[in-house]
Amino acid sequence: MKKFNILILLLVIFAIMTVLVSCAGEQGTDGLEYYELPDGNFAVGVGAAKYLEKIVIPSKYSGKSVTEIDVDGFKDSINLKEIVIPNSVTSIGSSAFSGCTSITKIEIPNRITRIDNEVFYNCTNLIEIVIPNSVTSIGDSAFSGCTSLAEIELPNGITRIYNKVFYNCKNLTEIVIPNGVMSIGNDAFYECFNLKIYCEAKSRPKGWELSWSGYSASVVWGYKK
Repeated sequence: MKKFNILILLLVIFAIMTVLVSCAGEQGTDGLEYYELPDGNFAVGVGAAKYLEKIVIPSKYSGKSVTEIDVDGFKDSINLKEIVIPNSVTSIGSSAFSGCTSITKIEIPNRITRIDNEVFYNCTNLIEIVIPNSVTSIGDSAFSGCTSLAEIELPNGITRIYNKVFYNCKNLTEIVIPNGVMSIGNDAFYECFNLKIYCEAKSRPKGWELSWSGYSASVVWGYKK
């Protein structure tokens, strides 16, 4: 009888721990807005949390995964200094953090494959960003106007860099472009006057536009790490 009671107690404890673990993924910042997606999961936007300095996006909402940051989701959240994005997020919509002028650092989850158009446009205090190896393309003006951005490392798997991606990143001093990059759009590095670009390619690939460097950055070909 005593063994039976102990077994029941252990099952109850296990059930409670399961609930606690499940709920732990849902402890995000209050005031965020959620939008149900066709697959039953959720996208998230800033909602009433717009003027907070720190935001934590939960991995789950109502028992379903939070997989997307909505288009314009946190746009112009001017007080936002820090945001925690869970690995459940697989997509960040265009202009999601555009105009977040106080944010200084951000880490992109390792399930993201594309940084969309203008995602970090005019994030003027962004100093550091971690781009995972899963990212294969960076959209138009994604980092345009990030005037404080001092360093960035492109993942080895990246293949496409679109127009004006780093336009006016005037504090960016060096960047390495991996050999697998097949295309770079117009003026991707325009007005990056302090930048030295190290290209693993020995000469300009056919898919790189003539004005890809913006004519303002210094370019080194045939770079080897």
